[in-house]
Amino acid sequence: MKRSFVAEDGWKVVVSSKQRGSYHDMEQALCQALQEVRHYIDNGVQLY
Repeated sequence: MKRSFVAEDGWKVVVSSKQRGSYHDMEQALCQALQEVRHYIDNGVQLY
């Protein structure tokens, strides 16, 4: 299963899984990813 989302500013987010899942499963994965991104922001981690 693979799903892509493109933001208005050109960023692309890809969510994938080896197993079938639901949109709820996808939402949980996206929420976890968002928490990690916010952690990086809060800690001043820079993108390369």
